[in-house]
Amino acid sequence: DREPRSVFFLSTDDPEVEALVRARYCPGVKVLVYPKRAYSRRNPVAIEDALVDLLHLAQTEEIIGSYWSSFTEVASWFRMQPLSVVFRPLDTSDPRMVESALRQRVQAASEYPY
Repeated sequence: DREPRSVFFLSTDDPEVEALVRARYCPGVKVLVYPKRAYSRRNPVAIEDALVDLLHLAQTEEIIGSYWSSFTEVASWFRMQPLSVVFRPLDTSDPRMVESALRQRVQAASEYPY
């Protein structure tokens, strides 16, 4: 069996994202994840899992984060690690894409009680 070319730590609370990353980049890339015990952002166990993810992410050489993730930004502050932000511009010519993006933002905001 060939050794992977690269090793990544994937910090996600979405099993679908993990499956997509593994399908797209394996076997050439070794993807490490902290196994989640819970996924709801209101569940104390899931919050503990997120903290473990944050601390592991902070120990990496470089952090690649999504464009609206404060999680990756905080992880980069722990060791003043470089942070590369992936930005995918929204296609505003398709009303369904705009509606979907707005729905995602509302959903994300509603998950936080503050």
